[in-house]
Amino acid sequence: MSLSISELPTVVVQEAFAAFESKEYEKFDALVGENACQVRAAKICKLASTSLSEQDRIFLVSSYLLSQIKRVEVKEHTYTERMDPRYLVDTCGMSKTKANLLILRVQKELSSMSADYVAQSAKSSLKPFVSGQARLQDMHGRSMVPCYFSVKTILREQERILLACKQFKGGIYVGDWNVLFERPKKTKEPYQIKAEAFVKKIGEKPSINPDLFPLSESPAMVIVGYSLRPEEDSNGLEDCISRIKEVPLKTIFLANAAQHMQYASTQKQAEILFDSLGSKEIAYKQQQKMEEHRQIADKIGCSAKNPSLFCIDHIFCAKV
Repeated sequence: MSLSISELPTVVVQEAFAAFESKEYEKFDALVGENACQVRAAKICKLASTSLSEQDRIFLVSSYLLSQIKRVEVKEHTYTERMDPRYLVDTCGMSKTKANLLILRVQKELSSMSADYVAQSAKSSLKPFVSGQARLQDMHGRSMVPCYFSVKTILREQERILLACKQFKGGIYVGDWNVLFERPKKTKEPYQIKAEAFVKKIGEKPSINPDLFPLSESPAMVIVGYSLRPEEDSNGLEDCISRIKEVPLKTIFLANAAQHMQYASTQKQAEILFDSLGSKEIAYKQQQKMEEHRQIADKIGCSAKNPSLFCIDHIFCAKV
């Protein structure tokens, strides 16, 4: 049975809509337990400029609830999330057992809505790769679609994307750099750099491209990641941004997605069964494109083997 607003705690519903009205989009960064943070970031960006249906309202409140029960630990370039039900226990007076049951139910519902959103958004040639047999469930009943094809789908609608990177050299943190990209919606035009900034490590004077952030009240997809350079690399943060300018943003995103686990699961890692998806000719072409992007990831620096350019940790929506 689908979740309804009336089944969610009133205080959570009120807080969620207040946060959305205030454009605090980062408060909808849900911990679901699969690999679709990019999908929810895309949908939150879209909902920020559209009228909300009842299903959209459920999506928002569910995302808010699962953001509030999330605890994040960032250690060097490692980003980990864990679930903590204390928000529901303290705010709503629930028992820990009841809170955990609600969290699991909301996770299942939100994962299903996220997978539905990808299937509805996909162009016809990609639909077989994000629906039907390509859509799996983990042992907890959470829906999953292949990471690579979900990214291919949502990229078509993204107008503003911010790369936010922690830079390391020889294992030592040297600073952050940020680059904001923009392009007209639903076009094949390449993304253009709108703004860039870099901040040197703590203790040194920040060097920021003059007053470019924040730029507006508009939502953007924020892609958080890291870059690891060897100790002998003599280039500074400015060079990192220069390298980013040399590679199309779409390539960076798809290369990361191709080398990522396609299905998040505590069970044995599932593989995409291309032979059972759509026509064999189309399936073969998509499989080849995905393999090409895996090889590109190693070449340009978006993989565990070569993390020198930009490796994605997490994606969410925020006002930039």
